[in-house]
Amino acid sequence: MSPPAASANRPPASPAPPTPRLTHAESIATDRAQSLAAQVAAAAGLTECAITAHEWTGLTVHTADHDRPEPVSFLAGKRAVAACAIGRPDAFLAACARAGARTAESIILRDHDPFSQATVARIQHAAAGTDAIVLTAKDWTKLAPRNINWPVPVCIPTLDLHFRTGWDHLAADLLTVAATPPE
Repeated sequence: MSPPAASANRPPASPAPPTPRLTHAESIATDRAQSLAAQVAAAAGLTECAITAHEWTGLTVHTADHDRPEPVSFLAGKRAVAACAIGRPDAFLAACARAGARTAESIILRDHDPFSQATVARIQHAAAGTDAIVLTAKDWTKLAPRNINWPVPVCIPTLDLHFRTGWDHLAADLLTVAATPPE
């Protein structure tokens, strides 16, 4: 798809209204997401609402001596401690289950928790006898600089945003706005 050509003989195109999007759709059934998207689009007077979901596309596995990429299937069948301090822990825990991890313990903290030393000790204790700890990238940024001696590998999922619906409409809107000269 090419953006429309600019012409001195016609006024610039009006920027398209933003395409609403329904995020974290991985947490709800497809038919429910489509129903909600239709309601949002109708309420906004638009033809479509994009539906997106986060998908794990890989892992970074941190060990004492090195870091390495692994496929999500690395977690399949492994006993793991899932720990997070995010606003939507249910989606994270569901993704751990979809990856095939057997969650030995879930440690759910309030959003933006700084991971105190007591919390780190709790995670280390829970991980004894398991195969892995699974943390979000957001939470790992708080822990990595602290050089903690983890008893098992720490797995950090890589997230991609997957459009279930609405990408073509959103891309067209973006191209229209990008092709519109500034006023």
